[in-house]
Amino acid sequence: MTSDAMDALKNEMDVDTTLVVGAVLQGHQHHNTADDDDGGGENEVELTGRTTPWNTLALWNLPKLALTGFLLVSEGIHPDENGKEGAAGVEEVCTIATLQKILPSNTAQAKLRSISGVQWGQDFGDDEGRKEWHERKMMSKVTRAKRQLDLMGLKGTVLHFWFNLSDVGVKEASTSHPKRGVVQSALWHNNKIFYEVTHADKSSSSIVTEEVEDDKLGFGATCPITILPDNVDADADPLEGEIVLCTPSTTNPNTFVYTAMIFLDGKSKVRYESGIEEKRVVYRKVDESIVDNSSSAASGPVCKGKGAITIDDTSEATSSPKQYDNSSLMRTNNGSYDDEEGEVIEEPRRSLPPPSIMYNDSHTKREKDETKSSAQNVPSKLVILVPLWLQKDRTSQRSLFFHLIGANGCNTKRIEHETRCKVRIVRSGDTEEAPFIPMKIHIEAMNAPKALRDLKTARQIIQSLVLEYVGNDGCRGRLLFEIAKHCWGTHRPNQSTSRAINDFNPFFNSGQHVFMSMVELPFVCEEGRKIFHAAHSVLMKASLERIQATGCFVQVAQNGFSIPTELCDPYVFVYGKTYRCVDRAVDVIKNVIRSHQKKCSCTY
Repeated sequence: MTSDAMDALKNEMDVDTTLVVGAVLQGHQHHNTADDDDGGGENEVELTGRTTPWNTLALWNLPKLALTGFLLVSEGIHPDENGKEGAAGVEEVCTIATLQKILPSNTAQAKLRSISGVQWGQDFGDDEGRKEWHERKMMSKVTRAKRQLDLMGLKGTVLHFWFNLSDVGVKEASTSHPKRGVVQSALWHNNKIFYEVTHADKSSSSIVTEEVEDDKLGFGATCPITILPDNVDADADPLEGEIVLCTPSTTNPNTFVYTAMIFLDGKSKVRYESGIEEKRVVYRKVDESIVDNSSSAASGPVCKGKGAITIDDTSEATSSPKQYDNSSLMRTNNGSYDDEEGEVIEEPRRSLPPPSIMYNDSHTKREKDETKSSAQNVPSKLVILVPLWLQKDRTSQRSLFFHLIGANGCNTKRIEHETRCKVRIVRSGDTEEAPFIPMKIHIEAMNAPKALRDLKTARQIIQSLVLEYVGNDGCRGRLLFEIAKHCWGTHRPNQSTSRAINDFNPFFNSGQHVFMSMVELPFVCEEGRKIFHAAHSVLMKASLERIQATGCFVQVAQNGFSIPTELCDPYVFVYGKTYRCVDRAVDVIKNVIRSHQKKCSCTY
């Protein structure tokens, strides 16, 4: 904790309006929507255990805090609904919510801001037990705080601040904006991750590549490569893929081996392969029609997936810049999963759905009465595959894992108790040497006569836990749809052309079940990031009248609209009373988007 960091907190403490100011630490969900030209900004977000300032590093307005102090509800005195030990800790949340309730509006603001150079020391040495305890504590902050807020019937808000330039008061402050570029490769060196990042250097009017430390990146990206055949199968065709992990070779520390996601069937599926020697890896060349050599510095590199990465430009790179090698990231659609093989499918516009229920070959109709289902017709197992965009790396996957199992496994125990189903979660190992594996949740019903009902209940509990994990982010509709559409069950009508599913509307608290689907939005790449189009066309009066004529409703999940999202690409959420009306509404939306594309260069 430096004096500069303390000064930065003090600068945000207005004694008339502010209750507490905290610094962003590892584990916080900090909502930053700044773009390249912003000097900074603020977001008002829901108060949760991971959006609140933590007393680990926070400055309180003592006269306001003294009105209530930290509340006893955070001592865990109240048992939960199962009679188990109460939710203790995270005392900041209920204190903030209470004072925001009893004090005049905007006189008890809670603020969370990013401060350069602030790092929470979490070195537990060889004490694995202490490390695991700390991780469980961090993952349960949301559920513990929510339990306390529910007990008191309260809710609150937090202001999240960000600064693209170096923070006020930091001695090494720079006057330049952060750079934007794309990751080309990654390596592990001296207990740190370094990325090879290509970006536009405006000062020299060229595109250069630098090595950048992990903590200088705003968010990451994968690296597109061509994989040459090995010596065993030298006549095989080269493969296209993306690097997901780079580690030193165990046989030769001076070389590296890669784990890659390899595209199959025209990029509609992928498989993962580890142990790829670096001599087989070649960066894919950029499409010359995309990059204009005469204005490359202004246009920036082509983006992929979630877009460009942001580099903190307040310190020098670990090595001098080298010239851009004409490699770039390609565009692909967001991935989801094939429900039979567990492989990724990138076909969001697929016209016909796969079979909804994997019954025996002799059984071709959906069972309509769950209570009459039998062990001969209903599988006893179900696999839930979590969308890739929610588990972009080992850290985010680990965070989601601990949220799903709950403190001391309380969530999985609850599922087993309420549904008589066994739950097993498969994920990547914690060591960097282990290959990255997309998370799968295996559920097995132990009571065959009621397997359909029990598996459905278990799936719905897990869906609720995942939705709780993302909070109020606009990805909720996409998340529920992508999970449910790849699980067999009576919620999936075979005949739906939009792959509609039947479940509760994740944007409302009524619990009312509706049929729902979603439509991707097209985009263009500008200055290293994706700009999504056609949302306004969908919401035009003429389009809405055609959609409403089908009996359906739509919502656009995109920043700048009523449902902003930070976790996934923007999309159109469609829901109605029947799957047939949802299918018709989806067709209307796709026709609107196609009409827009005829006048625009946007694509998928």
